[in-house]
Amino acid sequence: MSFKPKAKRLVKLIRAIEILSLLFVVLLLSSCNTENNKAEKQDDPILALPLTFHTGYDNFKPSYKPLLWKDDINSDAIEGFYKDTYKKIDGISDEWKDFGINRIRIVNQGQFFYQNFKQGKISPAFYTAMMSAYEELDSINNLYSPKDLKSSITLVIYRDKNDELFYKIDTNHDNSVRDEIANRAVAIDYSDLNLQAKRIAHDIWYEVYKSDSIQKVNTKIAVYLYKDRTLAYNFPTHASAKLDTLEFSLNHGFFSPGFKYKTDITFFDTTIDKDITVKKNDYFKIDNGTTFKNLGVRNNHLYLYKVPADSIIHSAEVGFYPPELNEANYLTKDSIHLKDFKGKYLYLDFWGSWCAPCIKEIPNLKHTYKNIDKSKIEFLGLAYDSKTEDLLIKALEKYKLEWPQILMSEDLKKMYNISKFPTSFLLNPKGKIIAKDLRGEHLFDTLNYYIRKL
Repeated sequence: MSFKPKAKRLVKLIRAIEILSLLFVVLLLSSCNTENNKAEKQDDPILALPLTFHTGYDNFKPSYKPLLWKDDINSDAIEGFYKDTYKKIDGISDEWKDFGINRIRIVNQGQFFYQNFKQGKISPAFYTAMMSAYEELDSINNLYSPKDLKSSITLVIYRDKNDELFYKIDTNHDNSVRDEIANRAVAIDYSDLNLQAKRIAHDIWYEVYKSDSIQKVNTKIAVYLYKDRTLAYNFPTHASAKLDTLEFSLNHGFFSPGFKYKTDITFFDTTIDKDITVKKNDYFKIDNGTTFKNLGVRNNHLYLYKVPADSIIHSAEVGFYPPELNEANYLTKDSIHLKDFKGKYLYLDFWGSWCAPCIKEIPNLKHTYKNIDKSKIEFLGLAYDSKTEDLLIKALEKYKLEWPQILMSEDLKKMYNISKFPTSFLLNPKGKIIAKDLRGEHLFDTLNYYIRKL
């Protein structure tokens, strides 16, 4: 009996097993590489979260910018430097009692000045001065188009012969409002700002220069009857983004439809059971303890930096250690450092002698300081009065503030991200910020609530 056929079949079977084994190894390695790539993506410290845009203000407090009653072609402000940059607007009626032409620049100031400079409408000296004043990057990085972008919106307000207020928007950028709808100005409905914004907002568009091409962007604008028969506008849009199950709401300030100048993000912090707002370039923690830095918005994405777990971060946000101080007591000239207050709570009061709300708050501060247990808490004032030092001296003499004061510099203001006065921080005995903006007639009770834990 011959075994050759069986031997041949055995050899084929072994080869088939070898091929299958090789395929299995290849698939396994491919799977490992895929998992490694996923892990690498998950470990990427920069996260880009896509944005979704919405009409309305969400839970943010909207701001409004007044519209002016002036013919901008003939006004004194336009004579000279700006005169050649604006074109005459058609459709102004002789029957109007009064009118105002408002040109709202939507894209960054650099584009406006660059395109007019390239077209010879403003001088080289004025162009250089304006680019420096607005801290814009130069065209060396190809950020600006030499072509005339449709980068502003013309809005004409007027009183008709019956003294009623109306406005027209040049929605097609043809320098004419003759073909535009006359809109009656309506008062702000504070009972439901979001619903009103959705009802009265107008669709507009403008052009931007991206990736070496001119691109069209759609957005919304709303005009309101403000106060004293004043008309005002804003851009009633906000954005949202998600990080796993955490939802962010983004505020651009409502004076501009983009996020170039402001990117505030808000989310619900379950650890303190309230919404918190994080400004651009500041830090925040999420429920699992991971820390992120808000890098702002670019190309319709929110960029977050995932901070390594062992990093020591100084931030002016709740849950972080604030930037260190190395300043002098304004009156005694003694050095002041935050570490000097370790072991006690510390109430930081950022104020100014020129600031009416700050002065109004002084009686509450004095009452609290006089009656609170100073073995557990200290006060420190930081006065933003470098240009009004005489007023500070008078205020200290008049109000007899007993706690130490620091004359705050512009750098210190930026370090603590102070955008309004008064602003306050409460630090725990370890030096970490545990609350912000505590003030009012119940300040004594509020601070007592915290320090009784010590």
